[in-house]
Amino acid sequence: MQKLSSEALRKDSVQKERPVIVWFREDLRLNDHRALHEAARSLAPVVCVYVYDSSAGRSLGGASAWWLAQSLRALSQSLDAIGNSLLVLHGKAAEQILTLAQRICARGVYWNDVA
Repeated sequence: MQKLSSEALRKDSVQKERPVIVWFREDLRLNDHRALHEAARSLAPVVCVYVYDSSAGRSLGGASAWWLAQSLRALSQSLDAIGNSLLVLHGKAAEQILTLAQRICARGVYWNDVA
């Protein structure tokens, strides 16, 4: 397993090229996150995003909502520790990711398959 370089993930990277997006879905961690590693290897600035998609037909009960909130908080703190941040969006995931990608002129979107 490769180590993530803080510089490769730093949002204020010296590089002025178009960023890439890492879309966190159900894999709310930094370790063993293939999409994040691939995005970091691109050496482009990395924008990390989670989309709360209530239209996905899955309503969260109390325990699930608590777990999600805690997991997003922990992920955000982990990203802060390496000089990045987590953007949380609400709405239909595909639309939100596309809109964000267009708005920031992203050169790509990385995500892990969810089985």
